[in-house]
Amino acid sequence: MYYNTYDSLNCVRHDKSSFERKYRVNNVLGKGGFGTVYAGTRIRDGVPVAIKHIENEKVTSWDNYEGRRIPLEVMLLQKTAHVSGVIRLLDWYEHNGSFIIVMERPETVKDMFDYITERVSLDERLARLFFRQVVETVIHCHKAGIVHRDIKDENILVDQRTLSLKLVDFGSGAYLKDTPYNDFT
Repeated sequence: MYYNTYDSLNCVRHDKSSFERKYRVNNVLGKGGFGTVYAGTRIRDGVPVAIKHIENEKVTSWDNYEGRRIPLEVMLLQKTAHVSGVIRLLDWYEHNGSFIIVMERPETVKDMFDYITERVSLDERLARLFFRQVVETVIHCHKAGIVHRDIKDENILVDQRTLSLKLVDFGSGAYLKDTPYNDFT
């Protein structure tokens, strides 16, 4: 069974081939302990997308939406959709014991780890620009009631043309709260 969203969590049931009709999956962009991210293309207009595939048993935090259990990551991305420094959720699907999360994929990006590795170091002006963007994004996420909990260079994308940043991978995220976080995801 597939569920889909575009710019909202109003889910629409799709038949089995809906995802395949809308997206083409290409090479692996990254692989972690919780899922695999693929480069992809939205077929109708050729827009590049990132497609994250997560097996249900790898989802560490869940939320409820209209009586349906979905990965908390989907809800967190939806609640931060207005934050320009956060990667944008485009679609999500549930199928055969796994979830597929489709996100924007700016074409001229590189994760910050690779960006810094290629340059060996950052001059102070650029480091200050990047640090400011990360702090502003975190502040906006917190105002939306969301905490990322895994901010690191691999989870920050650098647009090489504009030097703007995007925070990615909310798989360890949570709702912001005033009490201690006593779980680790």
